[in-house]
Amino acid sequence: MQGGISIQKENSVTAFASSAVAIKEKFDAFFGETLALLLECLNSNPEPAYKQYRAQLIEAITLISSAVSVPIFEEKADLII
Repeated sequence: MQGGISIQKENSVTAFASSAVAIKEKFDAFFGETLALLLECLNSNPEPAYKQYRAQLIEAITLISSAVSVPIFEEKADLII
């Protein structure tokens, strides 16, 4: 997610989010760390060339947020705001 060209980053974010959705609450333990990584990637790629990548990061954040249990999301939601 942090290296390579834009299309590689986009594909890795999509694959990662899909994995989190597939395992649901088993992803709870990794949510905080993952959310921090995704937000870091979102904030460190402001160039116009990365518009699609940023959109996929936002989608991934939404997907992993919906995959984890409510208590875990509520505990870590302050990272998003």
